[in-house]
Amino acid sequence: MGWFKKTPRDLYLEAGWYYVEKRNYRQALALYQEAASKGEPSAQFQCGWMYEHGEGTSVDKARALFWYEESARNGILQGMINCGRMYSKGDGVDKDEAKSLKWRLEAAQRGDAVAQYNCGFMYGHGKGTKEDKEQALYWYQKAAAQGKASAQYMCGLYCEYGWGTKKDEGKALEWYEKSAAQGDEDAKKKIKAFQARREERELYWNRGIAAWNEERYEEALPDLLKVAETGDAQAQFFCGNTYLRLPREDAFQQSVYWYKKSAEGGNMYAQECLGYLYAGQKTEEHEEKAIDWFQKAAAQGSEGAREELDKILKKRRVKSELCFQQGQAAYNREHYGEALPDLLKAARLGHVQAQGLSGSIYFFGQGVKRDRTQGLYWMEKAAEQGNAVHQNLCGELYLADCMSAQDVKRALYWFEKAAVQGHAQAQFRLGCMYYHLEEAENEEVGEEYNRIFSVEKAKKWLNLARQNGQEEAAEALMKIELIDKKLQCIDSILGR
Repeated sequence: MGWFKKTPRDLYLEAGWYYVEKRNYRQALALYQEAASKGEPSAQFQCGWMYEHGEGTSVDKARALFWYEESARNGILQGMINCGRMYSKGDGVDKDEAKSLKWRLEAAQRGDAVAQYNCGFMYGHGKGTKEDKEQALYWYQKAAAQGKASAQYMCGLYCEYGWGTKKDEGKALEWYEKSAAQGDEDAKKKIKAFQARREERELYWNRGIAAWNEERYEEALPDLLKVAETGDAQAQFFCGNTYLRLPREDAFQQSVYWYKKSAEGGNMYAQECLGYLYAGQKTEEHEEKAIDWFQKAAAQGSEGAREELDKILKKRRVKSELCFQQGQAAYNREHYGEALPDLLKAARLGHVQAQGLSGSIYFFGQGVKRDRTQGLYWMEKAAEQGNAVHQNLCGELYLADCMSAQDVKRALYWFEKAAVQGHAQAQFRLGCMYYHLEEAENEEVGEEYNRIFSVEKAKKWLNLARQNGQEEAAEALMKIELIDKKLQCIDSILGR
């Protein structure tokens, strides 16, 4: 049988026989190393184990790490875990947190809960990488989902203190309860502390709200603030309400502060109150904020907020139309500089035509110094309202002054928005752009045209434009057909 050649797997199995049955570690190691050197992953791991623990040889941590890494590269999960551990501790090798994290991530991505927990710890403390609480929580949650009690406890901590996530004591308590159910003593202590805080909050709340109901606002405020500072949206709402009833210089600012805290936590009444506070300030900036908060409250079912929102929007429409008419009259007389202030007032109030005209004045420098950025800003504001005419104009402005790949992308974006609404000129422009029939201003623009080149899309949009009465589309299609025929002739001559 001398002709029989042992495979690496055969050698590994034979080594296992010497290791388990014969307890001949030296012979087992020799066979494991032979199999390992021929690429057997399990043998590579076993070599690492034997060198680390001095079985069949003296302890050699550097050799152990070498074989662990070989096995890890070949997909052995425990090899990855051991590499992460040795690099983290500097066990027989130079400590290297970055390499430790690398191998722990490999193991974590393969579902090892301990590795996932370790990745959470390393990201959370900036070991081997910059500190990243969101990534830390991600890996803690992965381990916690597999039932690892220590990871569940860490998820509780991150939710309690708002590390890498929004502060949420309810979720924190859920995680602590899961961890405590597995016997984690720290989690049990946290639950007791939560219960004590809850009882304390209830005491402050009951005392504060009793004083508030009796209109003893100065007396109520300290207790309500104690509850509000824990993140309780209802207490925050009452703090906002209380400040408005106190003769203090900072009453308005404090009221807005606490209403906003509550509103951001989803309290509909706080959102509505913020709307009223901002609406009462009588400035465009505050009116915008009022609209925003009234919209949020209305979305949650507040009829009062919806009514106020309707009043503000109706008032804005009347005011914007008046400003637009004044600006348009000056514009029609070609007094562009005189027209712009009124048009801008209307534009800021959301008047789509005023936004379009303001964009045109700035972009082309009509009666004012040319300002491409402002021109595009206002034209895009008009286009964002969904009007195909302004979407097409937006594309035309980007195309008229096309100096970068980004300009090509923005022109394409707005032409497509208008084209899907049936705008024939936008469809024509799209067809031309996809076939590179537009002239490129520079190399970057040319490269972007080459990137988006598509005969199929060009023909699709040009055919639609022709069907919708765009006169130049038929000529462009004939041009494409002619170019295609020439290319086919060239291919035929070259034998392609």
